[in-house]
Amino acid sequence: MRILFISLVSLTMILISCQKKNVPAKEEFPLYETPEKPIAICKLKRGGCFGKCPIYDVSFMSNGTVIYKGMNHVPKTGEFTAQATIAQINSIIRKANELKVWDMNDYYPDEFREIQDAPVTTVELKAKDQVKVVKEKMRTPKELKEFHKFIDDLTNELFELNVNETK
Repeated sequence: MRILFISLVSLTMILISCQKKNVPAKEEFPLYETPEKPIAICKLKRGGCFGKCPIYDVSFMSNGTVIYKGMNHVPKTGEFTAQATIAQINSIIRKANELKVWDMNDYYPDEFREIQDAPVTTVELKAKDQVKVVKEKMRTPKELKEFHKFIDDLTNELFELNVNETK
């Protein structure tokens, strides 16, 4: 009787352990810190020029909230919010890693003097214990331009606009 009981318990444990577990897909795990109070994982800030350069800020928060502030020469002016997925937020960190944004200079051009009609674009990234801020006016590396376009494309997708077009 004792052997039968042990055999049944063992068989039950084996069957339970063989059942398919409902494990979330890899994309559901954030690649960034998720503190209790949301923080900005990525910010892109585009400044003005003497012409019609688009002026806006977009912030991607750790809880998925995305805040877009259109100021001038953009299709939408004002402040708007949208909700990004964990996969979309992860894609920002992946793209920053792929393009080595973390290793870039802090300023482009290196001397970063006041150039009258050059708009300043600022990217700020936070992931785990890393913080990176890159400001550029001109002579921007192609990898940084690609990262700007990636963020612009994600912004366009979430807010159904084209921030690269002027009014």
